[in-house]
Amino acid sequence: ISVLVEDIDQYNEKINQINKELFDIQAMHTSENAELLKQETRLENIRKEMYALDKQINELQGKYTKAMEENYQLERRKIEQDEKRKYMLKVADKKARQKEIQAMLEEARFEYQDRHQRLMQAQQDLNNRRNIVNDLKTKISKARYESDQANNILTQLQNRRQVLENMMKQPFAHQQGVRSVMQAKNSLSGVYGVVSELLIAHTDKALAVNAALGGSIYQIITKNEADARNAISFLKRNRSGRATFLPLSVCHPRKMNEQVITIASTSPGFLGFASECVDCKEIFDPVKERLLGNVIVVDTLQNANETAKRLRYAYKIVTLDGDIVHTGGSMTGGVTKNQSTPVTMRQELDTINSKIEGQKIKANSCLNETDILTQKLQKENDAIVTLQIELAKLENIYATKKAKYDSILAEYQELGVDIEENAELAQDDLVVQMSKMHAVLDSLSLEIQSLRQSRFDKGNDAEQLENQIRLVRREMNSKQSQIHNYEMEIVKVKTQLENALNRLSTDYEMTYEYALTKKEDVEIESAKEEVIQLRQAISRLGNVNLDAPNEYKEVKERFDFMTSQKEDLEKASQQILAAIDEMDQTMISQFTEMFNKINAELDGVFKAMFGGGRASLSMVDPDDVLNTGIDIDVQPPGKMVKNIQTFSGGEKALIAISVLFAILKARTMPLCIFDEVEAALDQANVERFARYLSHYRGQSQFIAVTHRPGTMEQCDTLYGVTMQKDGVSKVLKVQLKDAVHIAKEEE
Repeated sequence: ISVLVEDIDQYNEKINQINKELFDIQAMHTSENAELLKQETRLENIRKEMYALDKQINELQGKYTKAMEENYQLERRKIEQDEKRKYMLKVADKKARQKEIQAMLEEARFEYQDRHQRLMQAQQDLNNRRNIVNDLKTKISKARYESDQANNILTQLQNRRQVLENMMKQPFAHQQGVRSVMQAKNSLSGVYGVVSELLIAHTDKALAVNAALGGSIYQIITKNEADARNAISFLKRNRSGRATFLPLSVCHPRKMNEQVITIASTSPGFLGFASECVDCKEIFDPVKERLLGNVIVVDTLQNANETAKRLRYAYKIVTLDGDIVHTGGSMTGGVTKNQSTPVTMRQELDTINSKIEGQKIKANSCLNETDILTQKLQKENDAIVTLQIELAKLENIYATKKAKYDSILAEYQELGVDIEENAELAQDDLVVQMSKMHAVLDSLSLEIQSLRQSRFDKGNDAEQLENQIRLVRREMNSKQSQIHNYEMEIVKVKTQLENALNRLSTDYEMTYEYALTKKEDVEIESAKEEVIQLRQAISRLGNVNLDAPNEYKEVKERFDFMTSQKEDLEKASQQILAAIDEMDQTMISQFTEMFNKINAELDGVFKAMFGGGRASLSMVDPDDVLNTGIDIDVQPPGKMVKNIQTFSGGEKALIAISVLFAILKARTMPLCIFDEVEAALDQANVERFARYLSHYRGQSQFIAVTHRPGTMEQCDTLYGVTMQKDGVSKVLKVQLKDAVHIAKEEE
């Protein structure tokens, strides 16, 4: 027990340590994942903006090219005009020169005034953009503050969700007795579970169900009273606190009569009965009806008072907010801070999850607004830089145009002519057109330059984001691998912890808390070694089998029976072998005797069939008569043949017939059937065979299937088969002696 308690402590400590590390790394992984999603979204937006900028730049480039071509044509006309004026100033009279200089002065004054106006406008635009930048900075500060606030609220909600999830994993942390019984549930018979786990409240009525159940939410449902007593004994034995048990066998539903149901259902704010607000397995319906069948649910406390008054305060009434009007009229209500129960935790968790989703949207909205404002600020700053460059260029052009105007004005004054201050050029004048074209080109150039700068900045931002995304993904993959390892380690340690708790509960019927009080102050390492040795010793003993004597008796009876059967079989086997030996001796004696008789007859028969010569039989293996082969040694008259295989087919057939007749002589057979045995013989031998066959008429009966006339002539009765019609065979019988007699009579 001390070793198990020590192991359980180590497992719990290890699980807590791993959970802490896992929580930290999961938080980092979640943060990195959120940052990755944010960066990927931003990268996608930047790429879209880059595409749009490229499209705008291309369009403006086309306009700029077209404007440059028009400006080029105007400059060529201006050059031609200037060449004509130079010529006129050289060759023309004073009045003509005065006219040309007057025109040049008007053009120079127009250009000077036009550049001055454009310079003032650029300065005004610069000041306006600086004001916009200051306004954007203020808005960005406000947006960042709102984003921080939204993220703080989101963090609080996520922390609360984590707390609720941990509480749901250990819903009975503050109920020692309930926790002890549920941990030892597998070793206790008839324990189904706790009311709060078996009766699942509807989400929108969780507070009402929680109020209706009250302290019953921690009652433990058992199969019967004996199982409840056994569980209480377990708590006492382990000093593991107290618990309330509700045996199914004594659960009787509490129903309301029809009059009460009618009054309640017609009351204002009536929502139903508490038993209708939970779901459970069919087996637990009696529990549901007993605990909730006579509790009424209404919407508000005011309606609850009205309903209680109508029912004369005879029934318990609860509201959706968890307020209670008790039997007798007393009321319970208010808010208890962070007092979550297993019934309300699900509803609170669902509410927290919905708030988290909404807060995420709000936080993302604030973040997006900050990003948009930051992008606008960057765009305005880029525009300010571009305007400053353009302003510097305009200042130089303005100075040049003013100097030109002053020079022409001085030259004009040398002619002694009054200056027309209010002279204006026509809109189609070349200088006016060129000024407008320069303004268009400057505007296009300024816009293109601004867009290119934005495109360059976006490209840099995209490149930096891609690098950051690669780094974040690498970090996330590493952390995901660590998370997987931690989770596998937690499962492993939890399995070990569960096995240790089950052993403590099953083998010793102890809870961990009670075992902790029995822990002895021993050297754990030596104790572990002793436990291992004892387990090995127990394992070597094997399982204790209380039925072993009966099993031995049954096996012994079967063993004795099979032993006697074996002895009978062995005795029968010896008798059979002796009989086989006797039969073998008889067979050897009979075979040898018959072999010698046949061999004695063979020579005479052979000489009769061949007209001389000699023939004999010999055993291949005389020492093994039953398995020996037999050779036929023959020598026809006038031949020296050593191998019987060299004889012709007719000779082989005649030799075989000789052996057959020798067998018939040695042992007479009542019936023999020959199937064309003489087919290979010539006519002389056929007749000899037939004559020899007739010698046995008085000893045996022969049926010979043949087509040779010589054999047919010697037979007593001849059977022939004929087919007079196709497919119809007919057998004809003829007695030869009768045929001869008929033939003689006919003669």
